[in-house]
Amino acid sequence: ENQRSSVSLCVRSAVVKTAGSLKTDDASRNDIPCLRKFVPAFASSHSNWNRRSFNVCCHVQSYILWLDRASESDLLRLPPCYLVKVTAQQILAAITKIGLVPVVRTASAETALLSVEAIYNGGVRAAEVTMTVPGALKALEKLADKFGDKLVLGAGTVLDPETARSCMLAGAQFFVTPNLKLATIEMAKRYSKVICAGALTPTEVLTAWEAGADVVKVFPANAVGGPKYIKALKGPLPHIEMIPTGGVNLETAGEFLKAGACAVAVGGELIDAKLIKENRYDEMEARARQYLAVIAKAREEMAA
Repeated sequence: ENQRSSVSLCVRSAVVKTAGSLKTDDASRNDIPCLRKFVPAFASSHSNWNRRSFNVCCHVQSYILWLDRASESDLLRLPPCYLVKVTAQQILAAITKIGLVPVVRTASAETALLSVEAIYNGGVRAAEVTMTVPGALKALEKLADKFGDKLVLGAGTVLDPETARSCMLAGAQFFVTPNLKLATIEMAKRYSKVICAGALTPTEVLTAWEAGADVVKVFPANAVGGPKYIKALKGPLPHIEMIPTGGVNLETAGEFLKAGACAVAVGGELIDAKLIKENRYDEMEARARQYLAVIAKAREEMAA
């Protein structure tokens, strides 16, 4: 059950040692016994094995490159000793780079999948599926299988550590809570996962950060002043990364970033229930592009 977070240097070490023992001419050929011995046997016993990977794995340098770039679904087809780890720092960096976390809160798992597909097609490479979605865990599993490492997949409305653990096993790479529960932060940190803990007051924000939260979700931001409140919090707490939720739309997203947010979370303004009901996912896709444009413009202005 720990496959997604398992890291082993056994294969890397073995491959490097094998490469080191070969002559230059041998190393340039696709003829590395230790890999050829293992891969066919494994492939024959695992119908889901991506046989394309075998050809890649037969060359030392290509194999190591494959390990670095393989999707999560590809990695899960390997034994634990062959797995590598996407670090929490990489996930956090990806979220910050994207600048947008769509909050997928829909009436069914099917519409959640369609919504994520729409925003992905719109260029957004992150999504937070809330646990209020019926069949949310199944939705996470399907999304993880479909998109692999092409999408930073998160679980939202995670109220307790037990739910967080279930989401990890379903494929979630980061976790968002609407409340401050230290046990949930502890669970995420135990497995080196990114946790965005919910808080509102300065005391809660600092408590979440000191407990190990990677980012603090300021919720509901619109109820306490919006961008002005984020700016006020960042005054005495400039070292704490914040993602505001609530009241974020096309008009305010840029202002939240300029106020000091590292990214913004958008719910119904992007994952629009009316668009879903009318099956207008193409408009959701277009709206996703609009948000990315707003974020890019805001960051350009901040850098000027």
